[in-house]
Amino acid sequence: MAKIKIFHVITSLLQDGAQHMLLRLLSNLDKDRFDSRVINLRADTPLVAEFEKRGIPVHTVDMMKASLGTIGRLLKMKRMVVAEQPQILQGWMEHGNLCATWLAGRCHQ
Repeated sequence: MAKIKIFHVITSLLQDGAQHMLLRLLSNLDKDRFDSRVINLRADTPLVAEFEKRGIPVHTVDMMKASLGTIGRLLKMKRMVVAEQPQILQGWMEHGNLCATWLAGRCHQ
């Protein structure tokens, strides 16, 4: 049986409630059934090490830095999602939900 690939797009991995719930959820999912990855939109986030220590890959994209490079970072995320073809894109928090919605509209057509 093939694993279900899930990308979780989250605004940041700061030490707050939603981030700890995501860590707890992914730590307890059946790794034989689910291949979970995290797209972290903010660079300065202390929980990245906790996710990686538990074998959960984190792709950090510094979307919160205002610059013209934002379009390039969006396209990088799009290329990653197109290449990996997750069955599920789940957004966490405001910016994570916006990016997941944008990615789903451009990558799952």
